[in-house]
Amino acid sequence: MVDYKEGVKAYRSCTFKKMEDQSTVSYTPSDITGYGLIEGKFFESTEIKEGDQMQNLVFVEVKVKGVVSLYKFDNSFFVKKNGDTLTRL
Repeated sequence: MVDYKEGVKAYRSCTFKKMEDQSTVSYTPSDITGYGLIEGKFFESTEIKEGDQMQNLVFVEVKVKGVVSLYKFDNSFFVKKNGDTLTRL
């Protein structure tokens, strides 16, 4: 069971528990490669460069996956060709 978070928190961590009566465990992008929700949203762990800052490991929402993939992070969209880095649109 994944605790869906709206906004910025969905890109920074994922909270999960196996059963309703168990305690939750939080995962960061460095802990897991991604997570998905029943509602159809899927997040992948990847490095992203924000402005002139260093690259950060975050979860990005996968909008379209293919030869050219489309991702969303915060309020920005990114594309990525196979083997390339993310490019902000």
